[in-house]
Amino acid sequence: MNPQERFGQLEEIMSEMLVKQDEHSAQITQVARSVGQVLEVALDAKDAAIESKGIAVEARDMAVDARDVALRVEKKADITANAVAKLTVDMQRGFDQVNGRIDQINGRFDDLMSFLKAKLG
Repeated sequence: MNPQERFGQLEEIMSEMLVKQDEHSAQITQVARSVGQVLEVALDAKDAAIESKGIAVEARDMAVDARDVALRVEKKADITANAVAKLTVDMQRGFDQVNGRIDQINGRFDDLMSFLKAKLG
C-alpha cells in the first residue's frame, strides 16, 4: 500500500471521528433544550399553585412529574457528558495514533529522500 492510500485511510478515520463528535454535540444540545422545557413547566406549575388551592394540588402533581423528568434528563445529561468525555479521550488517542503513523510516514520519506540523494547525488 502506498503512502497516499495510507493517508486516505487516515482521512476516513478522522472524518468518522468528527461525524461522531457532531452527533454527540447535537444530542447535548437537545438535552439542554429539554432541561429548559422542564424548567418552564415547573415555573408554570408554581404560578398555578398561587392562583388557587384546587390548582395547587394539580400543580404539585405536575411539579412531581417535572422533577421526575428533570431527574431523567439530568441522568441522560450525565450519561451524555460521560460519553462526550470518553469520545474526547478516544479521539485524542486516535489523533495520537494518526500522528504516530504520520511520523512513521515522514520518517520513511526522509529515508527515501536520503537514499535518493545518495544514489543521485
